[in-house]
This record gives sequence, C-alpha cells and structure tokens, in this order.
Amino acid sequence: LQESVSLSDGAAREDFLAEAGRVALNHAAAVSGTRAIYLTLDYRALGLNAPLGISYTYSADGTVSPAPLTDIYAYSESDPEVVQYYGVKDAGAPLWFERYHNSELGTYIASYLHPLYVDGRFVGMVGIDIESSAISDIAAGIVAYETGFASILTKQNTVFYHPYHTPGGVISDDRDAYPEIAEAVTGGKVA
Repeated sequence: LQESVSLSDGAAREDFLAEAGRVALNHAAAVSGTRAIYLTLDYRALGLNAPLGISYTYSADGTVSPAPLTDIYAYSESDPEVVQYYGVKDAGAPLWFERYHNSELGTYIASYLHPLYVDGRFVGMVGIDIESSAISDIAAGIVAYETGFASILTKQNTVFYHPYHTPGGVISDDRDAYPEIAEAVTGGKVA
C-alpha cells in the first residue's frame, strides 16, 4: 500500500476500497476457476473498530456476489476461519495455501495470499481462492515428449495433481528415487 493512503480518513478509505475492489475483480476475471477474492485489513492496527476490506465470491457459473467480511479478531489464530490470514502474516511473503475442501463453496480450493505492508508494518492481506481443478486442468494439458506428464506436489510432498495418484496423497516412494527433486520441493527452491 502506498504511504499516502490514509485508511483512517473515511472518504479516502472508501475511495481506496472502491478502487481495490475494481482492481481485484479485474484480476479475478483473468484467472480461470476463481471462486473468491478478498482484501482483509487489520482494522485495529489501523485504529478502527470494525472489519475492513472487500470480499467477493464466485458461483460455479461465474456469478459474482459480495461476501461478508471476516472479523479476524472474532477467532483464535488457529481457527480455520482465519488461519490463512495469520499464515501469510507469519510467512511475511506471498504463499500458496494447501489445497483444502471449502464446504461453503462445495469444492476443493487452492488459495494464493499476499501480505500488505505500510511503512514496513503488516496491515493485512489480499487473496484469491481458485478451484483446484482449474489448476489441475492446466497441468493435465502438459505433455512432455510422447509419454511424459506434469504433476504438482506441495512442499509437504503431497499430491496436488498427478494423473495416477489421488490428490492429498503422499508420494513417499519417489523421495528415495529422486532425492534432488524432493529436496528442491521441500526446500522451497521450486514452486
């Protein structure tokens, strides 16, 4: 966020949120499988008394609807409602959140989160939830030579996408066969 944005000023705050909403919706429209997009600000750190941000959900048919804001202070840091917020805050860097089943949306989701800072101080995050099948479809379309294929593993060596393994499973057999790949994945050298 720019230093000049004063989120404690009501009019400036409304202008910022309106612009952030337009930008978020434009970006989400370019991502296949978007199911939610949100900006969650730490309202207490900004000297405010109520949740602040934007939140939109996308139905399976692409209909966009405003969604209620999550009050990050109404939950413990380990609660599933806010674990992503605190995860990106603790990471201090953008991150992909593990594939999970979102019961509200009725599908498996992968979330990409990015922390927001003002003057080096964490003030919130922006995130997008993408249907994991949309990401898997991209990998499924990659063919290497005549018989090769793409797969996606998480840092924990669990399957996100693989043509022969179930998502969420662990491919532990391959750690010994390909130690340099396993080390690169768990060491964060590949995304």
